[in-house]
Amino acid sequence: MRDSLRFETAPGLIAVSPDGRRGFLNSASRGAVSVVDLTANRVVGAIQTGGGAVFGMGFSPDGKRLYAATSGKVVVIDTER
Repeated sequence: MRDSLRFETAPGLIAVSPDGRRGFLNSASRGAVSVVDLTANRVVGAIQTGGGAVFGMGFSPDGKRLYAATSGKVVVIDTER
């Protein structure tokens, strides 16, 4: 193992940006997606989804949007912010 990160709640999914620079991790119990700078190996932010747990995530073909499936809706996240 090269390194590790700690989270308040256990992440269940990770979606890596097409350029490989950022990872988006769901929270198993909160309605949020953590943003990780994979080049620096640190958490740089969190995006509230306004719903329950995130069950699935996927990028648009150009990597500009991340779609996160939550309880009863799909949240569209602008990944360029």
